[in-house]
Amino acid sequence: MKNKFLSALILSTVIFTSKASAVNIDAQTNDLNKIWTIKFNQEIKYDDLINDNIVIADNDGNKLSTKIVLKEGDTLTLLPPEEGYKDGQVYKLNISENVKSKKLKGIKSPKDFTFKVDTKTKAFNNGSYKYKDLVEKTLEDGCNYISNKGINTDWEVMALVKNDKAISQDYLKNIKSRIDNNQVTQPTDYQRTAMVLGALNENVFDFEGINFIENIYNNEGIIDQGPNAVIFALTALDTKNYSIPENSHFTRESLVDTLLEMKTDDGGWDFAAVKADPDMTGMAITALSNYKDDAKVKNSIDNAIKLLSNMQNENGTMSSYKIENSESISQTIIGLCANGIDPTSKEFTKGGKNLIDALLTFKTSENGFSHIHNGRANEKATEQALLALESYRELKNGRNHIYKF
Repeated sequence: MKNKFLSALILSTVIFTSKASAVNIDAQTNDLNKIWTIKFNQEIKYDDLINDNIVIADNDGNKLSTKIVLKEGDTLTLLPPEEGYKDGQVYKLNISENVKSKKLKGIKSPKDFTFKVDTKTKAFNNGSYKYKDLVEKTLEDGCNYISNKGINTDWEVMALVKNDKAISQDYLKNIKSRIDNNQVTQPTDYQRTAMVLGALNENVFDFEGINFIENIYNNEGIIDQGPNAVIFALTALDTKNYSIPENSHFTRESLVDTLLEMKTDDGGWDFAAVKADPDMTGMAITALSNYKDDAKVKNSIDNAIKLLSNMQNENGTMSSYKIENSESISQTIIGLCANGIDPTSKEFTKGGKNLIDALLTFKTSENGFSHIHNGRANEKATEQALLALESYRELKNGRNHIYKF
C-alpha cells in the first residue's frame, strides 16, 4: 500500500450513495459555488496538465471551466466555474490516472465522483459520520426544548427552520409588534430581522413597509456598532445573495475591507478591537467565508483559524475573557464549518477532546445548553449550540453555509 499513490475527496462527509434519475450520487450540495478538495497521500506533480487530468463535466459531458489550486503539497482545491453550478444539475468529477505524484507515480486507478447541486434541500442527511446519531438526537432534543418553552428569538427560529420545524404564524406577529413599537432601529436589528424573514420566505424588500435589505447596504450607522454590525451586514446580504444597487453607501467589497481593517493586532476580531475573542473571530470568518477568492481575505481567514486553534483550551473548550463557555465554542464551530474545516480535526482536538465533544458537555438535563458548565439552560447558549451542531451536520453533508436559506 505504501507504494500506491492514492487520492480521496474531502467532502466534509463520508461518501454516501443514493439514487436520482438512475445516477449514483456520491454527494449533494446546496451551494452553487461549492469548492471541492482532493487530498492525496503523496505530494502532487502540479503542472499545466493538471486541468486536463482533473475535470468536472455536466450531465451531457460538457467540460466546465474550473480552476484548480494547489493548497498544500498533497492537496488540491477545485474552484467552481465563474458562473457557478446550475441548480438541479448533476456533475461528474473525474481524476485521471495520469495525475502523478512528485515521484512520478500514477494514482491507483481513475476516480469518478458524482455530485448534485440542489439549493432547495435543507436536510439531505444520508451521510455517515462519527457523531451523526448523537448530533441528530441532540438537535431533536434542543428543538423540542425550544418549542416546549416557547419561541422567543429570531435565532431560535433560524435553528428550527434548519431542522425543518414548522414555525407558527404567530411569530410574524411578534416581528410586526417589534416594528410597531420601534424596537427595530439599530443596524443589527435590520440585519437579524432580514435573516429571519428570509428564513421564513417573507418579502424582505417590503415587510410592514420596510425594505430591510436597503436598510443594510444604505445604513451609515453600521460602523458605529463595530465589527458585529459589519459581520452581520455581510452575513444577512449573503443569506439569499441579495443584490446591491450601484451608488449604495456600502458594497460587499467595502464591507469586507472594513471588516479586515477591524482586525486585532493578533489577527482576530473583538468588539473592542484589542485582543482576539473566539466569538467575534468565529463570526467574522463566517461572514468572510464567501470571499476567499480574494487573497487578502483567504490569508486573514487562514491566520484566524490558526489563532483559534491556539486559543483552544487543553480540555477542548474555548474561553472568552478567561471564562469557558458554550457560546465561544459554538461560534468557533460555525466559523470553521463555513470555511470547510472539520471541528473534530486534529487541529481542534486538545487533550483528546474536540470542539464537538466540548460543546456537548454544556448540554443540560432540560435538553438545552448552558452558558457555563453546570449552569441552567438559556436561550442564547441553546440557539447558538443548535446552529453550531447544524453547521457541523451540514458540513458533513457537503454544505458549508448555515445562514443560507
